[in-house]
Amino acid sequence: GLEQHALMVDCDLRRSSLASLFNLPRDVGLVDHLRDDVDLGRLIVKTGMSKLSLIPSGAKPMNPAELLGSARVSKMFEELDSRYDDRFIIIDTPPMLAASETPVLAKHVDGIILVVRWGGGGRDQLKKLVESIDHDKIIGVVFNAFETSMIGAKLSGYHEYGQYAESYE
Repeated sequence: GLEQHALMVDCDLRRSSLASLFNLPRDVGLVDHLRDDVDLGRLIVKTGMSKLSLIPSGAKPMNPAELLGSARVSKMFEELDSRYDDRFIIIDTPPMLAASETPVLAKHVDGIILVVRWGGGGRDQLKKLVESIDHDKIIGVVFNAFETSMIGAKLSGYHEYGQYAESYE
C-alpha cells in the first residue's frame, strides 16, 4: 500500500539521469558493484523523498552492454530480491530498442511499465517493442512528453499556467 518503500536502481549506464534528477552525485553507483563488487548497501542514497531510495548508475563505463549482460547481474537481482524484500525494486533501463542489454534486464523483473514518447514512435515501433519482451510482464504503458492543442489546454485548465499557454497560441 501507501506505506511501501521503494528502491530505484539506475540501470541506464549509457545516459543515466536519475542522480541528476534528484540532485545527487553520480560518480559512484551500480557500475562499482558490477565491476568491483562494491556492496549494494553502500551504494544506496536517499532521494529526499521519504519512501524512495536510489542506487545511481555511477560513472559511465567503457562496456555498458557487457556489464549488464554478465552473470553478475543475475546475482545482483537475486540479492536485491532477498535483501530488500520489504520494498518495491524499480529498475530504470535504457530505451528498449536502443540498447541490447535492456531485453536482458527485462527477463529478471516481475513487471514492466513501458514509457513511450507521445507521438514519437508510432504504432509499428510500439508493436515491435511489445513483441521483443514477455507480454505477460507488461503491467502498463505511460505516455510522456504529451503535447496538447490550445483547445485541449483550455479544456484541461492548462491555460491558467501562463508559460504553457504561450507556446500553444
